[in-house]
Amino acid sequence: MRVVGPDGVVYGLDKDFNINDYSGEVTRRWVLYGPEGGLLPVAGPHTFEYLQPDQTVRTQVVDYTPSQISYPTGVEWERVGDDIAVRWEPPAGVEEGMSYKVIIWNESGTPDTFVSQVFAWDDTSATLASVPLVDGGTYSMNVAVYYSSGYAYSRYEIFDW
Repeated sequence: MRVVGPDGVVYGLDKDFNINDYSGEVTRRWVLYGPEGGLLPVAGPHTFEYLQPDQTVRTQVVDYTPSQISYPTGVEWERVGDDIAVRWEPPAGVEEGMSYKVIIWNESGTPDTFVSQVFAWDDTSATLASVPLVDGGTYSMNVAVYYSSGYAYSRYEIFDW
């Protein structure tokens, strides 16, 4: 697949899938691979061209407008048995159709773990039940807000379980 931006720049995209073992969520996304330190796409109409080896099989135009949504702040967590309770302050502008995702992964020296779960746009707290974290392990967590044109995630909270 390729995308032609409003400025004529052509971007190559690769499809990326992730299946979360904890929540069962399947994340489908198109990933842009570009130079380190590259900028976000420019605003305006972007033409997505779905390609077969020698021809364009479908074209779709998406009008990209950068979002002004910030990230959740004031993230706090508490262990409750094998559950983790998380609280956050929502950024301004969060509205219906958006969602939050609590994301937890291991730090170096702790067995590989990746846990994520999606929550409603109007939630300000969540409990992830029976998280598969190792006692004494060190983890990072953030809370991301997802919206139609992207996402914004909180600062990383590093904690010991």
